[in-house]
Amino acid sequence: MYEKLKKYVKHYYTDDWEVYREVIPAEKLTQSKTYTIGIEQNNSNVRHYLCRMTRRTKVVSKSVEMVHISLLITCWLNEYDGLSFFKIFFYLSLIKHSPIFLIINKLETC
Repeated sequence: MYEKLKKYVKHYYTDDWEVYREVIPAEKLTQSKTYTIGIEQNNSNVRHYLCRMTRRTKVVSKSVEMVHISLLITCWLNEYDGLSFFKIFFYLSLIKHSPIFLIINKLETC
């Protein structure tokens, strides 16, 4: 992988795994949890929200497209405050004379 990335990546921030020191030149490598904690936290959030990324015996997407779409939705919900959109939509749907409420009512009666 290093061979594929070396022309694109100027510096690598990794945890303290010995293999990185064997592959990546010292002048391009910084090994510290200080720089990787944000990435690890983001990976943890993705695994949490997308259980399809966990064990194959549990929940899994066989479609690469569905994994891609799920990652985009997760990013939108967590990084761009997409959840606020759904909260507003929900509260508006409770107001009897709002256009959203009328649309939902119309759909339910079909």
